[in-house]
Amino acid sequence: MKSFNDGNAANDEFQSANSGLQRGELVRDLLKQRLQVPALPAHSLARPHLAALVADALTPRGVLFIDAPCGYGKSHTLAMGVRTAGIDEHNVRWLTLNSQDNAPARFLSLLSVALNIPESCESSLRGGATFLDALSIMLLALKKTAEEPPAILVLDGLHHITNPAAIALLQQLVVDIPSHFSIAMLSRQALPYETHALELENRFARIGSENLEFSRSETFEFFRDVLSDQQLTSVTIDHLYDLTEGWPTPLALYRRDILQSSERHAVSETPGVERFLKESVLGNLAPGQVRSLRAVAELGLCSDELLLSLKPLIPGGVLLPSEVCDRACP
Repeated sequence: MKSFNDGNAANDEFQSANSGLQRGELVRDLLKQRLQVPALPAHSLARPHLAALVADALTPRGVLFIDAPCGYGKSHTLAMGVRTAGIDEHNVRWLTLNSQDNAPARFLSLLSVALNIPESCESSLRGGATFLDALSIMLLALKKTAEEPPAILVLDGLHHITNPAAIALLQQLVVDIPSHFSIAMLSRQALPYETHALELENRFARIGSENLEFSRSETFEFFRDVLSDQQLTSVTIDHLYDLTEGWPTPLALYRRDILQSSERHAVSETPGVERFLKESVLGNLAPGQVRSLRAVAELGLCSDELLLSLKPLIPGGVLLPSEVCDRACP
């Protein structure tokens, strides 16, 4: 018998993922290993304005949403903000999600561990309860521990959650989170539901790529030691900023290469940057889709209609600019 049953239709593409939690399938101690605050690099650039945005958002029942494409330092920004705010890491429940967590039963189990729901409550999470009922029971148990120190629940990689049943859980979690918790969500894509109600309650704050990208002055500050050692000139750094438009990860990888190697490459040909582009940015795209991106890059400004007119010249299918945006490609 299934533990949770939300009555999905037989043709629901997520039906196989919506089966109930099988006891022993997900071991609680194993899931606890998923809760880890990421380590910060030794040479991080101090960004007080971002740290202040993070600290201001992590109020009781506050919801912080950080969305940006790959390589904009979402996790780094949040971890730096938490550290700057002086929040004890023991009070940060950092859960990094992956594509396997899209099943609502698995997502619910991860939330149970992240929120430190007592094991005695697990018996209420089995039987004929729906996923939403089970989450309500969990949050009710959580409210009874309100005397504990304030905690932050971090859901990193939220773009992996696309199952409607799991999204409904996420929405309920954000609405009903107890007063001694705040939530931070990190994603490469927009939230899959509306947030205006949270905004009207002054509970919602967003940090986007426009906040996360380096300014020109921050780029010069980031390369200050390299500039003082005369490994790069100010003209080169200025050109580097124009080329990357302040995209943090390529800049960080390029700086690392300069400090570790005597050879000089164009930024896109630097080994670390090249791997990042191939594996993280373009890794899930088909050859035809990569060619579409190259065509868009050459044109600079391109509409879906214009690219469709070039379709005969792009073998293997096209990736439209609107689809590029939906995929959160930088």
